[in-house]
Amino acid sequence: MLRITAALHLLLVVLCLLPTAVFAQPVATTLWIPLTDEEATVSRQLVEGIIHDVLLNADDAFHVVGLQGIEEYIGRGGLPLPPCLEGREPCVSPYHAVVQSFDANRVVTVVAYGEGETIDVIVGDGETEQETLRYEGPDLRTNLFAIVSDLTGLSGTLIVHSEPAGAEVSLDGEPLGVTPVEVSLPVGSYEIAIEADGFYRQIEGVELRANDTTIHRVALSQRFASVTVRSGTPGALVHFDDEEEGRPVNDTYRLEPGTHVMEVRSEGYDTDRRILELVPTDEREYSVVLQLSRATLRARAEERIQQWPLLLQVGLTGLLTSDDLKGATGSAFDATRDVTCPTSDVSESGCGNRARIGHLGMRADAVYNYRNFEILLFGIGFDGTNLRGDDLAYQLEGTNELVRLTGGYEVSLRLLQPGVRYLINDRIEPYGRAGVGLAWDRWRGNELPNGPDTSFMQTSLLLELHAGVRYHLNPLVYAYGQGDVGTAVGRGFRGGATFGIGMNIPDIFGIQRAIERRRSRPETTPEVPGEL
Repeated sequence: MLRITAALHLLLVVLCLLPTAVFAQPVATTLWIPLTDEEATVSRQLVEGIIHDVLLNADDAFHVVGLQGIEEYIGRGGLPLPPCLEGREPCVSPYHAVVQSFDANRVVTVVAYGEGETIDVIVGDGETEQETLRYEGPDLRTNLFAIVSDLTGLSGTLIVHSEPAGAEVSLDGEPLGVTPVEVSLPVGSYEIAIEADGFYRQIEGVELRANDTTIHRVALSQRFASVTVRSGTPGALVHFDDEEEGRPVNDTYRLEPGTHVMEVRSEGYDTDRRILELVPTDEREYSVVLQLSRATLRARAEERIQQWPLLLQVGLTGLLTSDDLKGATGSAFDATRDVTCPTSDVSESGCGNRARIGHLGMRADAVYNYRNFEILLFGIGFDGTNLRGDDLAYQLEGTNELVRLTGGYEVSLRLLQPGVRYLINDRIEPYGRAGVGLAWDRWRGNELPNGPDTSFMQTSLLLELHAGVRYHLNPLVYAYGQGDVGTAVGRGFRGGATFGIGMNIPDIFGIQRAIERRRSRPETTPEVPGEL
């Protein structure tokens, strides 16, 4: 405290050298003397500058602040600075003489410690110290504003504008009004709160100086909704409101309240599209699992099938034919004879009234696929024949005898029937084929009446259409169903269905690889000799 008192004496001693004529101007009633403790990290000039800033618009006839204020006060009197103030000789005047020279009725000595978070204020009348006050606040400026406010009672005007307007302004929980708002408050450093619906509450620091107007403008930050998007799909990106540039998933994003379109996209997958209705307080989280697109499934299925293009399949076949059996050749009555239409006196006949014949058997096929095409390499079928009806009687060529046919079997052969296929996804594969085949039928019959058994052979050219669906159970095995329609040339209609299972076999012949190599081989242009 001794060092502080000595500094005070040095600062104020100059006033004792001034004649009374200097103070013909209005009398200063308060002398502010800023000092700092020897261990303080803030400077005396900083303390003086802040006090001067607060009182800048106050009536300076009543407030003289520090060394600068004394110089200005002397300057108003038109007198040169005394040698003491200029440093040419020591200033040793006693404290009370300085105050009497100023004719001040109050001296406020401000002593700052540390960084200014603690300040002692010594208030006197120029002769004696009346009281010592201690201010402890968050920082130097806040303390100094509070000191000036408490010791002067001066006020300032605060005007607050906000974007958007209409925000509520409050101080320490007490409302000040709605922006734009204008209020008068004691000099000081304040924290005001500005808030509006849909916007974040903001705390703003303002400083009010004596007889000054502080205009404070604030742009409120709109309160956003929080949206977290999680997805384990490779390459997934989230797009809001059709934005072209996607954002990474497994992150949180702020969106304005309202309606938004959210899409999670990844190449090769179907887009997940959602409509979001958001309010400012929303904190939403979405877990999105994208499904492979149809095109991707087709591509993958096609790739797998291309790698396993050979199909071997077996199935059960049901077949219904309409046949008059005319032209069948067999051995009867010790001779080779053909079945013909019966004579007019035979009442029961198949001629002109084709017999419906049912077949039940098995079929085995080998099919080769390439892209969207396929070809039946080889197919063989064996069907047992059941003649529907007991009185299908036919006349034998060159005789008057009748034969009743009772059953038989058919062997069919198909070669190189072309077709197409379409992969809907990695499971379902419809297909269709058309082509020709051969059928060999062997019939059993009885000579009428009660004659011995005999047999007949019949060969036919088949024209057929096949359509079916394969259902791939896994990359190796599939089930299939197939419908068949066609005709046996010269005999009649044929129709049936086949159901079975099949197996995909690798391209053991290397046909696929050879085709792809040929397709990918670059075209070469013969070099032209330079002299041409």
